[in-house]
Amino acid sequence: MKEVIHIGFSKSASTFLQSLFEGNEELNFIYKSKRFSLLDEDTDMVDLSESLTNLESDEHIILPSHNDHLNVRTTRLEDVKKILIRIYNHNPDAKIILVLRSQLGLIPSRYSQYIVSGGDKSITEFVSILNGLEENEDDFQNYYFQIIKMMFEFFGRENTLILFFEEINSDRIGSIKKLSEFLNVSLVPKESNILSRRKGLTKYGLRIIRFLNRFLVKNNENYKGVLETRIPVFLYKNIIRFVRLIDYFLPKKKENISAKEREYIIGKFKEDNHQLSEYLSKDIKPLGYL
Repeated sequence: MKEVIHIGFSKSASTFLQSLFEGNEELNFIYKSKRFSLLDEDTDMVDLSESLTNLESDEHIILPSHNDHLNVRTTRLEDVKKILIRIYNHNPDAKIILVLRSQLGLIPSRYSQYIVSGGDKSITEFVSILNGLEENEDDFQNYYFQIIKMMFEFFGRENTLILFFEEINSDRIGSIKKLSEFLNVSLVPKESNILSRRKGLTKYGLRIIRFLNRFLVKNNENYKGVLETRIPVFLYKNIIRFVRLIDYFLPKKKENISAKEREYIIGKFKEDNHQLSEYLSKDIKPLGYL
């Protein structure tokens, strides 16, 4: 039985890849069954095909932990190992697709996701809490070398495909070709639109929604999808959808982290990124992995 697991990270072209997988006649596409989750989540029943390639796509697999202060999914190395053991025990011959995004590029996009889910903290507070500078609990352990090394040990290099978000953006056709060869199926790119290509909010959109969240949200959405608002949830979500729709067509201007935070993130992951570059025999500095 052929089984492939596509894991994120979140905000790393998952929606685009899922648009390639969904509806493909050569794939039995499984969307976020949560069957490997370490959290208290309801799991879906999964029907595996004997004739097709079973492909599950869920960027949250590689975010198995949870930060209670921000109410967001997070990555801790100890929990990543637990997840890999679960997948291996389920199917040691499974293939893994991992998409990376530079830590500096990922943070603002994760923050955008947090705000859209009802959060109201500033990006400085978000970075500080996620990185354990306030609570001494590091929930941003995106040490890609260490994670990939574990994956190779469990599943082997030949059964693990590493893609870079930055290369998907710059060479979409080439990335699709790599995917097609790895899966041994024909993937056809679809026209990029608001459904298949999500954009992070501009800094103006972020500030508007953050302002609204302060007054309209009691507790931002948790990993179970529960959101507590001061107005009917459907009304709040429609307001946010309207702001996002307008923001989608605005010129891109991100809410960037400060120079001090940038320096901290670079220092935190510098050695790991260097080891990853050597491990993969690939110069990843031009992609933003400093």
